Amino acid sequence: MARKRSFRFGLCLPCAVALCWGLGLGSRAAFTPRGSGSEPCGSSERWRARAISGRLAIPWNLVGGGADLPVEVREAADTCTAGEGLDLELAVPEDSDMQELTDLVDESFQRAIQARMVDGGNPLGDLWNGWVSLSERQMTLGAMRKRLAGLLSSPSLRRPSNDEWNLGVLLREKGVEKPPIGYFEICMQKPEGISRRSAALEPYLKNLCVSKAYRRRGLGKKLLNLVEAFCRTAWQGSALYLHTDDDAAAFNLYNSTGYTVRKQEKARCCNASNPRGPRDGRPCPS
Repeated sequence: MARKRSFRFGLCLPCAVALCWGLGLGSRAAFTPRGSGSEPCGSSERWRARAISGRLAIPWNLVGGGADLPVEVREAADTCTAGEGLDLELAVPEDSDMQELTDLVDESFQRAIQARMVDGGNPLGDLWNGWVSLSERQMTLGAMRKRLAGLLSSPSLRRPSNDEWNLGVLLREKGVEKPPIGYFEICMQKPEGISRRSAALEPYLKNLCVSKAYRRRGLGKKLLNLVEAFCRTAWQGSALYLHTDDDAAAFNLYNSTGYTVRKQEKARCCNASNPRGPRDGRPCPS
């Protein structure tokens, strides 16, 4: 079946583009939880996973729903962790990982942060730029902790039953205390551009990041393929939505994988320093 993708690009710069990609499930009927799968895993399962892993971030196959991932998701995950000459794994973050994840997200959106900076080389300019960098980092960290609060308390890969739950997954080297090299964050929410009163929840991609040191190796496309497979099969979505700005690399990634522009819009609830959405973690409204 031909892919039908549409996008919601909403990176909060002067002009944003909205996109969406059809996941090929046909009807847009309201979602229902997979049995009891909408509930996060319990604390005992969480601590068992932590004890097995020996690290704070939990390998994603050890959290709730991780053992029951569809074959398509497992194959896409294997593609992400294979090659590169590294022993990689996918993991669900703990609170101790949030500082390094914040660094990765800020590195990926440095173009938006730099829009607030001034020419350096003088005490006042350097002071202002330092404050901008620090304040943006703290706001990013706070927003991510708020969005991932449910995941941090009860890790689970199961499809959420509301739009408050956010799933974050990082890509890292196994058994090595190094920062993550990739990250994606997804949730379920009502898509823009249609009647929000009657619309069912659909998967929404909040973040997709790859460390600068590991770019141009195809990791971004591999992670995107994993997100699509996961949202289509594990979360039973019929479309994947996202926002981005007019950054050429980001736009080309989505354009080359079959996404289509749904709408261009001006950001009204965010500023140029915050490409990750409003401070409450929600995307900009239509």
